[in-house]
Amino acid sequence: MSLFENPLLLPDAETFTEELIVCFGDAKTGVDESTFYVATQRARNEPFEDEKLTPPQQVIAAVCRNLGELNGNGEFFLAESRAADAANAAKRTGTAALRKLEMLYLIVVVQKGTNEKGEKGKKPPKRKATEYRWIGPVEPP
Repeated sequence: MSLFENPLLLPDAETFTEELIVCFGDAKTGVDESTFYVATQRARNEPFEDEKLTPPQQVIAAVCRNLGELNGNGEFFLAESRAADAANAAKRTGTAALRKLEMLYLIVVVQKGTNEKGEKGKKPPKRKATEYRWIGPVEPP
């Protein structure tokens, strides 16, 4: 028997509407927005202010904080090149910033990403960004 054949399995319109409102209330990004885009825009408006960090590193730190918050559990995936893009900087700046954030105990690596080179003439292997967890302060200073 399908779900639609048994009206007892379907919620009434009022219950459905209430549950829908609760779900939308918990949403942190719009349907057509990427979490990275939202985190980057917030970071550019409110960088993570710390005298030990350069301005691009402050933006990258804020992106990490925002991604952790938007995902709800503090964990997020971030490629070094994407971190650099968020700060409008070179890839090496993104790499250095993420390492510095680790050294300052603002983020920890949950799982190292993959960056394997493919063999010539064959399909390149799937690459995966490193997974981090934000362990720094949650509120902007």
